[in-house]
Amino acid sequence: MKIFVPFVFTENQVDPIYKQIGLETNESEIEVVVDGYLDLDKVVGCSEFYDMTHVYMLGNQNFLIDLPLEEFRKLWI
Repeated sequence: MKIFVPFVFTENQVDPIYKQIGLETNESEIEVVVDGYLDLDKVVGCSEFYDMTHVYMLGNQNFLIDLPLEEFRKLWI
């Protein structure tokens, strides 16, 4: 089963596009949130990361999603 979730990525801010679109800050990294789909049949584990969830997948991939651990657990199990 696939679910719709917001994925969270950290990006280095050296790309000049951030200044052009007005996202320039004093920080060297920024968080980018993008919407996507996650295949629950390929999830092997998860862990809490503040108010978000690290999701561990088959094939040694992991993702940070903007969803509390308990909400994700209810969808997964």
